[in-house]
Amino acid sequence: TRLDTQRISRASATQRAGRAGRLEPGVCYRLWSEDQHAQLAAYGSAEILQADLAGLALQLARWGVTPEQLNWLDVPPAASYAQARQLLERLGALHGPKLTPHGEAMAELPAHPRIAHLLLRGHDLGLAAMAC
Repeated sequence: TRLDTQRISRASATQRAGRAGRLEPGVCYRLWSEDQHAQLAAYGSAEILQADLAGLALQLARWGVTPEQLNWLDVPPAASYAQARQLLERLGALHGPKLTPHGEAMAELPAHPRIAHLLLRGHDLGLAAMAC
């Protein structure tokens, strides 16, 4: 096991400090200077700007909508969304804008589309136990 450290935003640092004394008395130790704290970004970037959008693309196809039809706080990056749709097409979940029966089955599973595809194909091939 190893501890990986990474920079956080000032908002995250404030939130974490608030957790120190929430249930019982506690202390927050920050292992950086006030100058370093002032240099932290005010807020982190939205998760949707960094996340794998395959699951989102699968659900939007299931709903029959595109990202342009929804009101987002942060719009998913077009390139990331296109990449997610390409993955779904390669997995056999999409044919054009429509979900395939395989895609419908994938959308029913509470798993990333890659894992859902693995489980369904494993089942179809009689290898469900091995796929799990």
